[in-house]
Amino acid sequence: MKKRIISFLIVFVMSLSAFSVYAASFSDVSDSDAQAVNTLASLGVLTGYPDGTFQGGNTITRAEFCAAVIRLIGEDTGLANADTIFPDVKADFWASVNGSGMIQKAADLGIIRGYPNGMFYPDQTVTYSEAVTIIVRAIGYGADAVKQGDFPKGYLSVAGSKGITAGISGVGNDDGATRSLVAKLLYQTLSVSWGR
Repeated sequence: MKKRIISFLIVFVMSLSAFSVYAASFSDVSDSDAQAVNTLASLGVLTGYPDGTFQGGNTITRAEFCAAVIRLIGEDTGLANADTIFPDVKADFWASVNGSGMIQKAADLGIIRGYPNGMFYPDQTVTYSEAVTIIVRAIGYGADAVKQGDFPKGYLSVAGSKGITAGISGVGNDDGATRSLVAKLLYQTLSVSWGR
């Protein structure tokens, strides 16, 4: 039922955007990014800064991206701050309201795994390949990606075949993902048939 409500809201917001001129609600969003950024902002997936800017050229941290994905898939309710399975993400983590809860929820769902040393490194910039991997796992295609070569090749392949990375080029797998890039990836994920 929860998935149906989320799907309805996404379709409703996207259909509104098709019938209106999308004026950027952030003072610094380009016309090419406006639909993605404003749709995700209206869904509460991404937020701007107190000064009314989006700052699309800034990179996004692993924690910020994880929180955005948890919001995107509708798993952001009923969370509480608590220590996580990662020693570097404690209950009082700063990332967002229920920041540590979102990270633990992502771990519980198998969306994130952290590094071999057990750390998550929440303040580290998320790379393009990490962002794609997290999205692919979040919408239920992680097993397909593993069959196609695992990280990063298999995840990038699945994301390409599903249209998540359509029109996004010139990005190295290890480059830090910008807020604009993340908005495009998450926005294109809204139109993908989810396997979860």
